[in-house]
Amino acid sequence: MDDSIHIIPFSGKPLEYEFSGGVGGVAGSRNNGQAKSNLKRLPEQSLLSSNKPLAKLSGCGNFLLHVSDDGFLVGEENYAVERVVDMLLKGLLLRDRLPALFYGSSGTGKTHLLQGIFDERRKRAVKRQKDVLIKASDFARFFTEAIDLKATEDFRRRFRDVTMLLVDDIEQFEGKPVVLEEFQHTLDFLVACDVPVVLTSRVLPKFPQPLLERIISGTAVQVMLPGFVVRRHFIGMLLSAFRISVSESAALFAATELLLSLPAIYGVIAGMACKAMDDDVKIDSCYFKQYIKNRGAVMKPSIERVAKTVAAYFSFKIADLKGESRNKTVATARALAVYLARKETGLTLKQIAKFYGNRDPSTIRHLIEKIENTKKNDTTINLQIITLAEKIKNNLIK
Repeated sequence: MDDSIHIIPFSGKPLEYEFSGGVGGVAGSRNNGQAKSNLKRLPEQSLLSSNKPLAKLSGCGNFLLHVSDDGFLVGEENYAVERVVDMLLKGLLLRDRLPALFYGSSGTGKTHLLQGIFDERRKRAVKRQKDVLIKASDFARFFTEAIDLKATEDFRRRFRDVTMLLVDDIEQFEGKPVVLEEFQHTLDFLVACDVPVVLTSRVLPKFPQPLLERIISGTAVQVMLPGFVVRRHFIGMLLSAFRISVSESAALFAATELLLSLPAIYGVIAGMACKAMDDDVKIDSCYFKQYIKNRGAVMKPSIERVAKTVAAYFSFKIADLKGESRNKTVATARALAVYLARKETGLTLKQIAKFYGNRDPSTIRHLIEKIENTKKNDTTINLQIITLAEKIKNNLIK
């Protein structure tokens, strides 16, 4: 295993709707969280601010960015992400490899990557550059306003006369067919001109199949949750920053148990520090381990909940997943349900086999291995797993 950690040196500023270049090279920012969008005026006046710098993250956010060296921590699990970022910054991703899609569950740093790519390109620019960074929800809102104001040509000039387009959370285009059509035309136009388009998605978007295939046929790379080495490194920085002294075995225990994103790990350690302060207790190795253990005793989903979520996603009944149908879609849904049951519930192969019609445990193992092998090279399966895991988690929270 490669235990080296790399840092993509990003600034860590919050995502804003920005133009780089433009009038005097000024970048746009939001005022009080609302982007200006009066499209009756020229975008240089309506979408660019004055000379105010972007607001920094406050509170815990600043600290989190500080302890991660204001960058994106990369372990072996995300070396592919690092390579794609490097290629984007060097202009090596051309038409047949566009768009670039970063996908993964919440908290893995996809938005941070977009902001970092935007900032790095702005710093490295040697000539006039017109990169645009925007959330999908803002792109949709601006286009809707442009239609109302009969200013669609102004909108298209602003989003097609660019040197790079970066769009965050494209799943927010779901259910907006007019916006999706405009986005597809914009994507096709830019890629045909070898202009890089960089996208992020938390889940598998419910787009028309041709558009979805177009997006994932470029360069799609999963942003993974941090691996053990990154978690151990990050926990060490947090312990140092909070001036918590525990044994190496306790720190290793935390890195093994906290299979979370870095912001979530930060939340656990910060929460422990606050609780210990409120209880007027000194944090030693014993307290530290017990806190992590107690935190880990979170309710897991039932196998029924997993099956119900998967069945609903594919518009099937649980009985279909338990049955013997060899229909390709049913078989895929069944394999995903079994895989997620093993991953999310912690049940044994025998227990899962009993739920799914008293199958042989070896059949369950085969289905799990099939998904494990398929997801290595299949972006759609990867996104389906992420989407279903999110839905299972959200059902638990409700």
